[in-house]
Amino acid sequence: SDLLIFETKARRGRCIRSEVRMANLGDRIALRTHVRHQMTARGYLTFCDEEPWDKRAWEDFRLIQSQWTGLSQAEGCRETLLKEGVAASTTDHELQSIEATLHPNHGEFWSSTGSTEDTEECLLYAMASQSVVHFARLAFYRATYQHGDPVYPSLGVSFYVGPSPSQMHLASPVYAAEASDRLQIFPLSHTAPPGSYFAVRFHSRIQRQWEDNQFYIAVRHVSALGKALPAHTLPSLHRAICARNLQW
Repeated sequence: SDLLIFETKARRGRCIRSEVRMANLGDRIALRTHVRHQMTARGYLTFCDEEPWDKRAWEDFRLIQSQWTGLSQAEGCRETLLKEGVAASTTDHELQSIEATLHPNHGEFWSSTGSTEDTEECLLYAMASQSVVHFARLAFYRATYQHGDPVYPSLGVSFYVGPSPSQMHLASPVYAAEASDRLQIFPLSHTAPPGSYFAVRFHSRIQRQWEDNQFYIAVRHVSALGKALPAHTLPSLHRAICARNLQW
């Protein structure tokens, strides 16, 4: 029938488009490999996502990441708690601000300023309300407009939660971060306090930019997953904190 013919053509069209996308991706990877080989051979630049990492360690890392992802979904931590970006330790350009990290995308990103030293960076966010954060997600940025498509990660990341920008409390260990632009997920400590602010600290720069030979960190997405505290619980929480002579 005409309907069957139409559905068959539609399926063929989807298959062709998929094959074209795969071919384009293959071409892109082949070009990236060629450019990187030429730049590395000439001593122009090395790429952190091609360093000889311990393969077994990274396989374990990816396994743990998948387990954390499943755990975050099982605990119902699908609520994105971040409301707005408050401050970045440095910003390379006004169009590369912290606000670009609030929505998952591949085109916009935050970038630190360049440095020849191994300096840390930090991004601070406000949450919509007092919340308990269980997991953090982030993705580093891959600059596909630069030769060799470098990605700009940090070697490690840690997370903070607090009631104000001046009172931030460490809520995780320093985790190893994968040198990739894939979305990564990290659990926060079960003893992390509730808070209205959330921060990510990036430890150790590992990728230079060819144009100025300086180290950068670039991030395309950050989100905090957890649960906002019901409004009726906040007065009792405040009383408990005051009873212990804590500032919160």
